[in-house]
Amino acid sequence: MSSDQYQEIDKLIYKYKAGNEEALFDLYEFYKPLFLASIKRVINKEPKLLTHREDLLEDCIFVLKKLI
Repeated sequence: MSSDQYQEIDKLIYKYKAGNEEALFDLYEFYKPLFLASIKRVINKEPKLLTHREDLLEDCIFVLKKLI
């Protein structure tokens, strides 16, 4: 990841902390491939969770929000 991307992520975090909710969704879109890969890994270990794939993906935004 380039330093420009880190700077952009930092800007989005500061915007979200300042009350810009849209910045949270921009961060979510940036990290969505990572979330999808993580969910895929979990489902490979626990196939019964496949029916909850979309719920798990949607819950990622709450995790991201808490991390910020």
